[in-house]
Amino acid sequence: MPKSNEFLLRSLTDQVIAYADEHYQMSDLESFNKFIRIFYSQSPYEELKQREIRDLAGLVQRNWQLLQTREPGEIKISMIDSDLKSDGWQTHGLSIAVLCQDAPFLVDTIRLEINKINLPINLIIHVGGMVVERDKQGNLIDFDFFRRYDTKQSIEAPILFEVQAFPDEELQISIAARLERVIKDALLAVRDWQPMRSRMSDAVKKIKLHKEFYQKAADIKESTAFLEWLLEDNFIFLGARDYIVEGEGNDQCLKLVSGSGLGVLSNEEKSQIVRKFTNLPAKATKLMRANDRILMISKSNTLSTVHRSGYTDYIGIKQFDQQGNLIGERRFIGLYTSAAYHSSPSQIPFLGKKVDAVLKRSGLREHSHAEKELITILATLPRDD
Repeated sequence: MPKSNEFLLRSLTDQVIAYADEHYQMSDLESFNKFIRIFYSQSPYEELKQREIRDLAGLVQRNWQLLQTREPGEIKISMIDSDLKSDGWQTHGLSIAVLCQDAPFLVDTIRLEINKINLPINLIIHVGGMVVERDKQGNLIDFDFFRRYDTKQSIEAPILFEVQAFPDEELQISIAARLERVIKDALLAVRDWQPMRSRMSDAVKKIKLHKEFYQKAADIKESTAFLEWLLEDNFIFLGARDYIVEGEGNDQCLKLVSGSGLGVLSNEEKSQIVRKFTNLPAKATKLMRANDRILMISKSNTLSTVHRSGYTDYIGIKQFDQQGNLIGERRFIGLYTSAAYHSSPSQIPFLGKKVDAVLKRSGLREHSHAEKELITILATLPRDD
């Protein structure tokens, strides 16, 4: 935010506080004024300046009411549709107020779901986390701006989206349910982020420690390098599960290991516990049974509900016994990070080998202008597949 806008935003916030002092009869007015300061601290001034002070005061007051009580783990969603005649202030559309535990991806995730409903967004307010103290019943005791050293405190996220529409009550209920579902997904992914990373890291260690289990695989070095590259902040872990292989021939199947789900895959109630290989696509079955490759890398058939749109990326790590027989799979779903998409293809395991092969087949002189042009072209090609 430009410094001039920071100054203007503080001035605007002062006006909202002055309005509250004059018009609101509240026993906790001092705390409310503090909340006004925090709530609008990161807001877009250009959007707010077009609004009446009474409307800004009314909007923050409704969010203040939402803050008063919250149970641990609770996701609170309130639909605000105020009318000037009945409420003394008005919204410019339906305002959706959210209060939950602070975590990465929340704003992106909410925006993604609202866009899926085709509701144009007027305004987004997010303070970037707020330190909150509550009693055992969840009642508000104190709060303040979040600071870097507040790692052991309870950090909550007041978030507001205003959409350019006034949906009926039935649609509002549907919107709230959808938002609660995707917020839960985001919180689950963040909660299990480290366990998912540890699970992949353990898989790498096992492959390196027991190379004899993977003696038929021709890509041990490249596979471990790729997994280590993912762990270098090139992959957003969203979910993980373990499977074991049971049966033989046409009865061979993948069976979900109960309780192994993490992140968005932690809820196993509606999951298919057993899937026969014969019921899988032929290509997937062939890839699963092939003992010359450790990893299975592809797009999944599941759309992401967290952070950004698109189908999630699937990483399957095969598990082998001492004889090299397939005995299971360690599965991860997630999204490649922006850093992964902007890094040089030659620096990405598997992809780097493909680039080298193309350059050799081209017959172009090494380090020549023509080769550099080809490398540039290759870097712009889609790399998901």
